[in-house]
Amino acid sequence: RQPYFAMSSTSLLIALPIALVTLWLAKNKFVVEALFFLVVFFAWMYNGPINAIIVNCVAANLRARASAISILLIHALGDAVSPVIVGAISDATNDLKKALLVVPVALLVAVIIWGIAVFVVQQQVSGDISVVPPGVNEDEEESGIDMNHTSLTPQMPCGDSGAAQEEGTAGAIVITPTAPPLPTDEEAGEAQGIGLVSNSSTSQQ
Repeated sequence: RQPYFAMSSTSLLIALPIALVTLWLAKNKFVVEALFFLVVFFAWMYNGPINAIIVNCVAANLRARASAISILLIHALGDAVSPVIVGAISDATNDLKKALLVVPVALLVAVIIWGIAVFVVQQQVSGDISVVPPGVNEDEEESGIDMNHTSLTPQMPCGDSGAAQEEGTAGAIVITPTAPPLPTDEEAGEAQGIGLVSNSSTSQQ
């Protein structure tokens, strides 16, 4: 089970009927305000899990860019255009309530998409779908990591709820520094000989 997508889908599924009740059944001002608060609360509960998925599915040097693109799309496809869409539907139907049905419809679409994602990630975890972890070769120079003395450990798919999540490394490659290989007997003998020669020269001086 994919908990991040599951939580996001479930929270919007809770907000959906509350939004419908707020639009069509609630008449009292205080009841409407209370229900509206609950709609906003559950509708925005997805924010934390989805942001966690975003940063866990990209390389470390791309996390800020991925978060910025996410925020840009939220506003560009959300509060920037929604007043125009709702206003156009309201003018065409002469009914603001019908126009506001765009909100629960959008919630339903998100519930379906994230609900599908739960099953897709479940298949990834079970091995039915292969997942190629993000590479780090391009960033070797930028990060300054000596790849000759590191080990790359692919983790579970993005947002997995297993041990990879507990380590905070879901959906990424963990670069674990390891000790350089031990010298062979011949290399150790040569190094010892060089050291003896160097000590002898120093003592003569």
